[in-house]
Amino acid sequence: MNQRPPQSTPGSCWRRGRWLILFAACTLALGCDEAGVSPYGRPSVKVPDASIELATNPTTHAAKASIKPRSEIENLESSAKAGNYKAQFDLGIKYLEGKDVAQDDFNARKWLTLAAERGHATAQYQLGLRHANSGSIIHDSDAAAKWLKRAAGQEVADAQFQLGKLYLDGRVPSEGRDLLNAAQWFNKAAGKGHAAAMLQLGLMHANGMGMPTNRVEAANFYEQAALLSNSTAQRLLGEALYNGIGRSRDASQAARWFESAAVNGDQRAMLSLAGQLSEGEGIGKDLVKAYILYKLVAANPDPRIIDIKTAQQNVRNLEAVLPREELAEGQRRVNEILKTSGKPLAGPRP
Repeated sequence: MNQRPPQSTPGSCWRRGRWLILFAACTLALGCDEAGVSPYGRPSVKVPDASIELATNPTTHAAKASIKPRSEIENLESSAKAGNYKAQFDLGIKYLEGKDVAQDDFNARKWLTLAAERGHATAQYQLGLRHANSGSIIHDSDAAAKWLKRAAGQEVADAQFQLGKLYLDGRVPSEGRDLLNAAQWFNKAAGKGHAAAMLQLGLMHANGMGMPTNRVEAANFYEQAALLSNSTAQRLLGEALYNGIGRSRDASQAARWFESAAVNGDQRAMLSLAGQLSEGEGIGKDLVKAYILYKLVAANPDPRIIDIKTAQQNVRNLEAVLPREELAEGQRRVNEILKTSGKPLAGPRP
């Protein structure tokens, strides 16, 4: 006589569903993929039997509940110690930034060095950058040049730029200042879209550093960097257009680039734009906006580039000629800007 297959009862379905939920929860808690491998290649702790036991034998629940999965940092450190260079890099960055662990320069250097020695390009760059920083406790010009060269050789644009700066400033031991090498590394980084490298090439062309002076080529590099929102390049392009150096004179275009640089906080550009607004040169005359720009600079001038007395005098000159209502409106807008975004303008960019 044929037997009928066993029928599921509501209780048995509930028990199987409960087991599946517990199994999924344990798997997710351990961060495993379907093969039971952690993100850093370390085999995960197997838990299915424990899940079954918890589901079928509630008396063991209290004992099993005290077992906690390994933390992310513990897994990361275990993988790093096993030689996983990606884990070594990630752990080094965590120590460097104090993320999920106490900030620790010694451990940051240790793990980044191990990753860098195994060819991790970003670790090489980060290590070189820290060694190059004169204010760092691990400042070491030899090590900076060594690691930046390795990362630059792996086509890391930031490393190529920083290596160019070392050559430009004469901070490569035993090689000294080398403008030709500086330009070569800046060119490599610029070819990858590095705005700061483009700016440096523009400055080198403008000042004849390691090459003949070429104002047209300088303006070309300024424009490339300006289009990538580099505020200094935006201001320098504005100056080239305003003065007709390397570009045909165009006060209107100059004002647009000064405005872009001013939005990005360049104080010299703010003063240049304010001057054009005061005279209506290349842009509609607007004494209130000029007052706002002068006032913002005077409120917090960069002492390296701005003479505070001149900035304050510009403010007083406009306060003497602006109608009371317009002056009050200008002061209100200055206070509003300083309390919120801190940006001087919100006008259109080129």
